[in-house]
Amino acid sequence: MDSLRIAGEVISSRLWMGTARYPSPQVLVEALQKGQPGLVTVSVRRLNLQAPQETFLDLLLGKYRLLPNTAGCYTAEEAVFLAELAREALQTSWIKLEVIHDEHTLWPEAEQLLTAARELKRRGFVVLAYAPDDV
Repeated sequence: MDSLRIAGEVISSRLWMGTARYPSPQVLVEALQKGQPGLVTVSVRRLNLQAPQETFLDLLLGKYRLLPNTAGCYTAEEAVFLAELAREALQTSWIKLEVIHDEHTLWPEAEQLLTAARELKRRGFVVLAYAPDDV
């Protein structure tokens, strides 16, 4: 299989894994070790950068390529703000952009998503958007 290239960088695996909904940090780590994903998505909203104890993020840093996401955002402004926080906290300009229409279906809000994507691109981000197929 050909290498996956995004923004001129080779991604080691086409498997991407998220960090949400694991019953424990240990189960997350075991799943990642077995899956060997090329990217691991991390919700910026779930990060606690001031936690006094070890967090799941400590288990991932330096071991996996992290792809922060803007899950839970309803507006372009929220998504851009979270992307900037992620860039500062995780030292990456890559972002999985999510702007949702409603909490039940998590279907993307296309207009807000495009607005955020344009602004993030202008700010130098590599934007990987969670988008409907007609965008």
